[in-house]
Amino acid sequence: MFQYTTDTEAAAFTDILRSALRKYLDARGPDPYGTLREYLTSDLAAPKPNVDTFYYYFDEEDARKWGEWYGLIMESWISRFVANPESNDDWAWRALWPHLERPKRV
Repeated sequence: MFQYTTDTEAAAFTDILRSALRKYLDARGPDPYGTLREYLTSDLAAPKPNVDTFYYYFDEEDARKWGEWYGLIMESWISRFVANPESNDDWAWRALWPHLERPKRV
């Protein structure tokens, strides 16, 4: 999905994810390993086309924000997909493994 998401849409996604994660960490207290807090500042929170993405939510406001985000992007996203349909597997071969020989499909 995220190969069809614009940088602006991905940034909005990251803002929602970080907001929910920040609420969770603030309610939880110290992060003993520091690994979760890294998502608040690094690009690890940004969605990637070939990675399973999780939509964190802490409360009703976060769930509403995810619904609004999808509502805002879906029409444009579908248009971009229809203009250039590509499976996740096809994207991976095109973007990640162009140097490898792709096995023939049976």
